[in-house]
Amino acid sequence: MKLMLTLPKILLLLTQAPASFAVLSLITIADDVASEVKDNNVLDWSNHDVFKTKNLDGDVTMNKNGKGLRNFRDLSESILNDDLIPCNSIIDVMPLATVQAMVTGAFSSKFMAYTAGPPLVEAQLIIGERVPLMEHDVQMMKVCGSCESEGLNGYGCAADDYGYDTQHSGVLLLPVNIDEESSLVEASIIDTADELQAWIGMRSIVVSPKDSAVILYTNGASVLEFAMFAASMGLVSILPHLTGFGESAKAGSGGVPLVPSIVDKKAKTTATLPLYTKAKSIVDEMSGGITTVGNAAYFMGYSEGGNSAIGAADGFEKNGITPVKVMAGSAPLMIRSTTVMSIIQSLLAAASDPSSVDPFGILYMALVGVAFSDTRPGPANFGQGQPFLNEESTQGYLALFTDKDAPSIGAESKEAYLAYLQTNYLQLISNPNFLSTNFLNFFANAIGNGDPDPCVNVPMEQQVVFEVDKICATLSENDLTDVVRNSSYEIELCQAEDDTLIVPESVPDASKLKYSVPGNHPEGNIPCTTKLFYGTIFEKPKIREENNSSPTQSPNITKAPKSDKKTKAPKAPKSAKISKAPKAPK
Repeated sequence: MKLMLTLPKILLLLTQAPASFAVLSLITIADDVASEVKDNNVLDWSNHDVFKTKNLDGDVTMNKNGKGLRNFRDLSESILNDDLIPCNSIIDVMPLATVQAMVTGAFSSKFMAYTAGPPLVEAQLIIGERVPLMEHDVQMMKVCGSCESEGLNGYGCAADDYGYDTQHSGVLLLPVNIDEESSLVEASIIDTADELQAWIGMRSIVVSPKDSAVILYTNGASVLEFAMFAASMGLVSILPHLTGFGESAKAGSGGVPLVPSIVDKKAKTTATLPLYTKAKSIVDEMSGGITTVGNAAYFMGYSEGGNSAIGAADGFEKNGITPVKVMAGSAPLMIRSTTVMSIIQSLLAAASDPSSVDPFGILYMALVGVAFSDTRPGPANFGQGQPFLNEESTQGYLALFTDKDAPSIGAESKEAYLAYLQTNYLQLISNPNFLSTNFLNFFANAIGNGDPDPCVNVPMEQQVVFEVDKICATLSENDLTDVVRNSSYEIELCQAEDDTLIVPESVPDASKLKYSVPGNHPEGNIPCTTKLFYGTIFEKPKIREENNSSPTQSPNITKAPKSDKKTKAPKAPKSAKISKAPKAPK
């Protein structure tokens, strides 16, 4: 059966995109919470040599010690220019009161935009109860690292793993104490008697390269808010940009940007583990070795972010880091079966009824397929003549998904993105046949036969005849069903009951389904993540008494380690559990 999605049909689908893509930037959110934030502004960058800005209205206010301050809208302006911020540099330093006002204000705006009725009230109560647990100021940084620069050689960081020697980036939020008496912007890491734990927050899928950072902070997502919560409670929060986005989209090995690798399980570790070890080094440097980050981490994400959370947790455990708990909401986990089958089924349905498919499903499927279509080494089907997408579509979609001029859906609008597609990719989006023939026919035939998992149920010899055996191998190696069912650590899932993008059948183990919430995919985000977060008990770090501090090791008051123009990371502290590469002989 051929898919006949002509340009008019595709444009109709795209312009009817769900609310999850009509996201609003924090600039908009700030208007709703300006009164709450006004008296607790964020420290200004007007005299900083890395990123200079003023309030959008041009005003710079001062506190009693003469520190420059700026409001919430300026923070979002900085974030939207994430690409301009050097690696391992401060984005902002926020007093506790500011963090509380920003988080509660942003959540209120998001609740009202994406949740209604009892779920809204419940979510607001949950967040309200958590606010008193926030105790620390927060420093936000852009952090970068690679497996090579961090001396890692375990799972996801072998020398031949894709992206091993490429700088990946993300956002790091640290629990700090701001020096209120200094006339400078100074902060020190909290002084603890025990090791800090990490919080890894994963963002959802994006089709515009600019949205890799933007989606962390936009309406419709809640990644930044929970990271702020965690950091203010004493955890070290990390928000990865992931492979093919952020710094890794600039230049990889040989100066070639990395290919976006959305559901590649190993890539989650390659993109995240170096940021974790880099964070350990930064905390060690800021504290003079007094405060350290232990080998334990929490993971959370919604939608594709949930897939990333579970995939990264599996990789971290393989590298000797204990996942304390993993939380995933409406996540595509059964990649080999339910996920692929439901997407293709919706695409087939669109051939006769365009209104029946999620309009961004076409772009999602293409984005997932790009990494598995002979564009990068690693997948089992690489170079085997069994790509997910046909050759013509592969090159076109790869160009689209790495086009840095493509508008941000989060900061601008879906309409701006669609207009850009019409102007620059008309031929690409006019082609209804973007999947490889063998790939489409194999799964379409399985749907007709009522087979929910053809890569398992169809004998291998027949898969070879259909030329899909390597395709099935790629799907199997990235499937997370067994990880969820057999994990030695706690995994909690949440599912939106009316989700048609990630259907309820995508839950691989009913015993791990902690919450079921009403609504479709975007509507389930805030209720799911809020419940998962609220249901987690965090151990607060024990603050060291001043008279117990080592007399020879005093914490360094610092803005952060100086940014490295070459983004060369300092060595991470040694750990017996994390696999480190041996030093090369001189």
